[in-house]
Amino acid sequence: MSKVVLDASALLALVHGEPGQDLVAALVAEATISAVNLANVLGVEVRNIRPREH
Repeated sequence: MSKVVLDASALLALVHGEPGQDLVAALVAEATISAVNLANVLGVEVRNIRPREH
């Protein structure tokens, strides 16, 4: 069982290269995240999708 539980802000920091990303990167392989927090991350990312310019 994982001793590290990520919240949405930690995973978003890693994805976006924000402060704290180094700590999250070191722990992410052994971490878990709840379905609610993962859904939050996915929601943030979907809202940030930009249409491709042709």
